[in-house]
Amino acid sequence: TYYFRNLGTNAKPLFDRAIWLGRGHKDMVAADFNGDGAIDLVVSGGYYSDVRANRMSKFVKVKLPRSYWVGRDDLWYPVDWDGDGRIDILAGVSDWRDYGWDDAYDEKGRWTRGPLHGYVWFHRNIGTNQNPVYAEPVKVEAGGKPIDQYGSPAPNPVDWYGTGRLDLIAGSFIDSVTIFRNNGKGLDPGRPLTAGGKPIHMDLCMIQPRVAKLHPDGRYSLLVAEEDGTVTLFENTAPRGREPQLAAGRYLEQVDPYVKSGALSRPVAVDWNGDGKLDIIAGNSAGYIQFFENIGTKERPDFENRGYLKAGGKVIRRMAGPNGSIQGPAEEKWGYSNPWVADWDLDGRLDLIVNDIWGDVVWYRNVGTRTQPELAPAQSVEVEWTGRPPKPDWVWWEPKPKQLVTQWRTTPFVVDWDRDGLPDLVMLNHQGYLCLYRRIRRNGELRLLPPEKIFVDRGGRFLNLAAGRAGRSGRRKIQFVDWDGDGDLDLISDSDDGPIWYENIGSQAKPVLELRGTILRHKIAGHNPTPNAADWNGDGKLDLLVGAEDGFFYYFDRNYIEAAVQKER
Repeated sequence: TYYFRNLGTNAKPLFDRAIWLGRGHKDMVAADFNGDGAIDLVVSGGYYSDVRANRMSKFVKVKLPRSYWVGRDDLWYPVDWDGDGRIDILAGVSDWRDYGWDDAYDEKGRWTRGPLHGYVWFHRNIGTNQNPVYAEPVKVEAGGKPIDQYGSPAPNPVDWYGTGRLDLIAGSFIDSVTIFRNNGKGLDPGRPLTAGGKPIHMDLCMIQPRVAKLHPDGRYSLLVAEEDGTVTLFENTAPRGREPQLAAGRYLEQVDPYVKSGALSRPVAVDWNGDGKLDIIAGNSAGYIQFFENIGTKERPDFENRGYLKAGGKVIRRMAGPNGSIQGPAEEKWGYSNPWVADWDLDGRLDLIVNDIWGDVVWYRNVGTRTQPELAPAQSVEVEWTGRPPKPDWVWWEPKPKQLVTQWRTTPFVVDWDRDGLPDLVMLNHQGYLCLYRRIRRNGELRLLPPEKIFVDRGGRFLNLAAGRAGRSGRRKIQFVDWDGDGDLDLISDSDDGPIWYENIGSQAKPVLELRGTILRHKIAGHNPTPNAADWNGDGKLDLLVGAEDGFFYYFDRNYIEAAVQKER
């Protein structure tokens, strides 16, 4: 848990770098839980008392009678909901039981299970503010029906319209915000909250709305956080006493931020603009491809965010849509772009090769120059299949002729494996085996051959890097480099414990990969931290850059890595 100090004003906020407060929590609310006038930090299970004075050192447990299902979301909002002077709790909880999890499309791509649910429960305080006692919960209704927000309600009770009655603003798992107006007898049916004259739809998902007072007259504005950590301000431009009018959203900004690409960042170290210095090209959970230019030196890189890459004049965004994720329609805003950069067509210019949430491997041809790349629209990476193109068993849609469809969220690593001067492709096939897709010339044109299972372990077993089927499949991030300096290519990959490496104890023609364990002595938690090896300081050694679930990049100098290993011996 962090806080960001506002160095600017409420009208023009500008935030300092984050300051650590304590352990991380989901579903936090800053509010006065016990009526003593101090701001507490409320989480599921209780609150941190007077967080300004005590930081997160004094936790007060609170027990709620709960006869209902509590899923991954559990936001407690303290508020006098019934107007009796005692602070109650509105609990917004998720329920994914109807949804299940993955692999439930029919042959036409229709989801055959239910939706996500998100309910709001009213816990009436029948004790006191200092010693609360809570009655049995009541499900909150609007328009005579239980409120059911898709997957993540995140309730915000607030007198939005200035009537003296508490309305309710709620979020959703995907991207929308709903307002339920209090008509004096109950809540009206929800309607989309608008900003700039349009219904609010956030760029990403897993949103968390919070109301906030930013103006001296006490009017309410709206803040909305997204999965990638961005926070958008929707400023209320109407004076207090008038119906709120939210302006179009603008991102809150901070000074001197660390280099970050959304969430689940996937870095590739490459000299993208041909100036002789390593830049970063990165994918992320939203499906964008981001360019960080090195404006420093080879030895001391310094990065400038140049934004998202475009192809054919449009921002690249690989996105699931309603049925592109094997884990269901709840993931429609995700894309999980996994890029690699190489001269795929051998014209002397760097191209972009991408796998994503669909498992549909595409490439973007550089039609610009080596120093000023310009990408053409995506085209499929084509394979000279001898029959029907294969696909994972759980993929509901049929590939086009020659289309390469494999397991999702895996790296399409390009390397001249057989050293014939042609760029080959190494990646997982549709069954999860690590394979070589060999490149040849036929009739003067480059062709990609079907996958060969040439990678084995010491026991001669073909290397399968998939952890399971459907949602558990794929996800592997790979790179081949000479990590141990013995002249052949070793494998670097990801794991739940961080980056791992396999030593090639065979040869280039017949690679035998022996797992040597984790590279780092630091565990970088979360989904598949992505390692990428390159010499970042010009000392001739491969360092390691790791993209993490939080979107930040973590740099490990090779000397530091080796010193940590020596210390353990």
